[in-house]
Amino acid sequence: MDARGFGLHGMQIPPGEVLRLTQEEVVSHPLWRNFGAVGAEHPPMRGWLATSVCDQDGRIYGLIQLSDKSGGRDFDEDDEERIREVAAVAGEALDAFRATSSIS
Repeated sequence: MDARGFGLHGMQIPPGEVLRLTQEEVVSHPLWRNFGAVGAEHPPMRGWLATSVCDQDGRIYGLIQLSDKSGGRDFDEDDEERIREVAAVAGEALDAFRATSSIS
């Protein structure tokens, strides 16, 4: 399924920030577009956690997002720190790849 236009994929989160939303906040967000044609088949999300993956200068490569923490638990501050760390490592890896490839 093409993700463009569904969920909150089009969101731009400033570098270093983490966005944590409850189910109610997700579906009331102005960028929320449900899940398109499969929306009726998709179970409701309990929550959403996301941050941008950036290069060393703060240019955004993309977005890491998580939904529905296992065990029926809500995302918390520890999860925010973990996703921030994962995004930093991903950004460093992409920076290293760009530095050693012909891609700019």
